[in-house]
Amino acid sequence: MAAQEEKTQKEINKPSFPWFSICNFEIEESKLKEFLKVCGEATEISRQEQGNLQYDLYQDDGDKFKYGFLEKWATEEDAKAHQDKNKDLIEKMFDCMVGGKPISIVNTSGQVFPDEILNVVVEKEVIGDINKLWNI
Repeated sequence: MAAQEEKTQKEINKPSFPWFSICNFEIEESKLKEFLKVCGEATEISRQEQGNLQYDLYQDDGDKFKYGFLEKWATEEDAKAHQDKNKDLIEKMFDCMVGGKPISIVNTSGQVFPDEILNVVVEKEVIGDINKLWNI
């Protein structure tokens, strides 16, 4: 019983704030149509998932093959559940990317998603200003 009370106390003290993720990538020219189809499906599904507050795809103004996702979730657990549920769609998106992986994925804590969630190796690139990411 004490362990349950301790866990409850830790949960009470845990800060509550939305969880953000920014994914930046470049698409193979020959796979752009497939990528946009998969992204449309992923966006429709994701916006209906528990805890989703925002799920938007952006295109770089200067390069029609560079895109980014901006995701906002009520909790980190909601974001992880989304990743677990949609591994097939994520793999399809990655198959369309130059090099088979995003340029960067950064979340609220400044960490890339763990490999076991994405099932890929991702290089970390620190993004200081989101406006620079998509030239807005």
